Amino acid sequence: MAISGDGRYLITASDGGAFGTNGKIVERALSPDALIKSACALAGHDLTAAEWQQLLNTSHPPEATCP
Repeated sequence: MAISGDGRYLITASDGGAFGTNGKIVERALSPDALIKSACALAGHDLTAAEWQQLLNTSHPPEATCP
């Protein structure tokens, strides 16, 4: 795992998980917009009110963040 020289990307590498298999290198943008897009893609939805409270531990009302 490494951060690019300009700090804009996280680069990770894996061995593929088994002997003799090809691994892969993944580059992820670290901009706030890119991180939100990735989180939304993984979650598949905006946070519910309960998730918002649990994960962010804030009294602010939930905000729609996923496009």
